[in-house]
This record gives sequence, structure tokens and C-alpha cells, in this order.
Amino acid sequence: MFDQLEPTPFGIQYCEHSYEPLPFHGSYDLFTTQRLVALCRTLTGSMASQAVQELGLEKAAFHTTRPSAIYHYHTSSYYEHVPRGKSRLCTRITDLRNMRVMARNVLQLVHATLTPSQSQECMEEQIILLIIDGVRCIPASVNRAAFFMQLCPAANPLFTLEEFAYLRTAAGLFRFFGHFTIADAVDDLLQRSLPDEDIVYTLLQNYSLDDLRGTGVSPSKSLKYLLNVAEAWCENSSEVNRVGPCHLEG
Repeated sequence: MFDQLEPTPFGIQYCEHSYEPLPFHGSYDLFTTQRLVALCRTLTGSMASQAVQELGLEKAAFHTTRPSAIYHYHTSSYYEHVPRGKSRLCTRITDLRNMRVMARNVLQLVHATLTPSQSQECMEEQIILLIIDGVRCIPASVNRAAFFMQLCPAANPLFTLEEFAYLRTAAGLFRFFGHFTIADAVDDLLQRSLPDEDIVYTLLQNYSLDDLRGTGVSPSKSLKYLLNVAEAWCENSSEVNRVGPCHLEG
């Protein structure tokens, strides 16, 4: 999904001549970084507000400190630990789409903040590691998204695994060059979750939260179908009496 963020020029091509990127001295554009930090904090705040509204203050606070996507990742009981909001997803879909717009804007601002070579490095599918075996250093190539999900998993269902790996790598670069405020804002956003995070992530994977006009991409399943299936599952497995329309209007 991340490769649909157009335009993303990573190199300059003109008259069949390629140009090396300018040397980087550890400083980023101040205005762009301020916009990035502000947007990360705004999206984090919007997600926190929805969690409090749907779960109540105490349960939302607990879920913030112990996100299900991290503490119960790849366990058979994961779905039992996902907090369910009091309102049905139909009533939240507009807010979710607006938050996804902000999430995509975060990605674009991170790309605009980094140098072209840094951004391209963050997008690489593989990451090179050095495995220390006694006196030997053995290079190994692993999937970047899988590596970060094991090392420092994220909880935010508004980003795909590839987008999460991109942002986590970018946060590492910001921290390496001493831009701790930016790195903390990005990391805090990645740790933030939402009620019904599993369903929200399913909608994301189905492109149901993105504006697909002009992309030539279409969801594999209709939004109405996914929401109806999700609500039917919640009614059978959750103790929460959800409010709002049972079906998506329109």
C-alpha cells in the first residue's frame, strides 16, 4: 500500500544523468519537522479521544499501557483481549477514514523530512544484520517489517506492516541524529491503538479506509459486508451491548 503514496521521487533523473544526493550534516528543515511533530501529536490525540469515548477512561488507560497487538501478538487468545467499543463500527467509519488520512500525511511528511537516500533506505524490504558468532561476524538479510515486529512491535492499526517498518526505521534515524522530539512523536504514534483494532486493521488491509479515486485499486470486499460480518461476530462473542445502526447506510 505504501508504494501508492505518489509522488515519491527518490532520485533525480534528467537527460539520462543521475546525480548523487547532497551530503547530509544531521539537520532537517525546521518547518517540516514542526509540522510532522504537530501532526503526529494530533493523530495520537484523536485516537486517544476515541478510545476514551468508546471504552471509558480507566479501560482506555489500561489499553494504552498494554496494547493487545503487542502483549498478545500471535497468541490464540488475541481476539479475546481486543477491547470492543460501545458503538458499532458503522458510526465510527468517517472518523477512522479521517484518521487514516492523517496517517498517510504523516508518512508523506516523514518522507519530505528525510533526505531522498534516507527515505529510500527506510523503504527497503530487507535489512542487513551482523550475527556475532564468536570471533566471526556473519552478515544476514531479514525482512524489515518482520524484524521490527519481533524487536519493537507496533499497535497502531492505521498503518500497514510495511508503513510501520518505514516509520520505525525513520524514527531510528531521527534519534541517531539527535532529533529526539521527532523520534518520540513517531514512536508514540506507533504505540497508540484503537478499540476494535483487529477489525480496523482488516478494513485497512481491504483498502476500505483509503480514498482510492484515481488509483485503479478497488477493495476485494465491500465495506458493508466487512462491517456486517464484524458486528455479527461481536454480538456473538462480546459482552458489550453496542449501540448505533447495525448496517452501513447508503
